[in-house]
Amino acid sequence: MRKRWKLILVVITLAGAGALLIPALQGGATYYLTIGEALVKEEAQPGQRFRIAGNVTPGSIVDQPTDFRLSFLMEDEGGQVPVVYHGARPDNLQDGSGVVVEGRFHGETFHAETLMVQCASKYEAAEGAEHPAEIPKGRDR
Repeated sequence: MRKRWKLILVVITLAGAGALLIPALQGGATYYLTIGEALVKEEAQPGQRFRIAGNVTPGSIVDQPTDFRLSFLMEDEGGQVPVVYHGARPDNLQDGSGVVVEGRFHGETFHAETLMVQCASKYEAAEGAEHPAEIPKGRDR
């Protein structure tokens, strides 16, 4: 009889832990929209909060460091949207960078509360840089 109560207690504990863990994992999933998807959703229900991914349009970055204001155009195959962000400029933000912004539209402009620059997935040597010298074979270190 005692083993049965222990088994019931273990099952209840595991079920409770699962009930808490599943919603936490679902809420932590990262999802973002394309610019086109966000524009369609904004038109249908204005004022929603969005997470949008795209690239910084070359030549569009305007940085006002004294006001902690940064603006740029963000683009993807679904369109282009002006973005305004109040905060420090990320060090790796540059023309063509992949970015994910989170915030709301105010008219035609997207006001980002969060700005994340995606890391480059491919690193290349600078043009004209030499490859590291090979270690001579046969030498012990």
